[in-house]
Amino acid sequence: MKLLSTSSTTIQPIYLKFLSGGWVVGTSPEIVYDWKNNQLTLPIDLEVRKLVKMGNVPVQLKMNLDYFVERDDDFGPKFQIKVSFTPIVKNFIYALFND
Repeated sequence: MKLLSTSSTTIQPIYLKFLSGGWVVGTSPEIVYDWKNNQLTLPIDLEVRKLVKMGNVPVQLKMNLDYFVERDDDFGPKFQIKVSFTPIVKNFIYALFND
């Protein structure tokens, strides 16, 4: 059985500005350098988040828009949109030690 060999470095700098009303704007690009193929993936990223309540459950809605300045010429995207929906639940492990 032959194993695949990869060698890459990933850096994700994060800058967020918390605004009133549950809004957050910022950037969190995922920069990847593939050492084996000498390929850089470098996005310019805009992130927008909003905390809302659905019933009794707080939910974080998030959207990232990415434009790739550097990418894999054969398969890398020029643009990317990511959308996520994250329910915020009580941390039961924290509660075990602090209640």
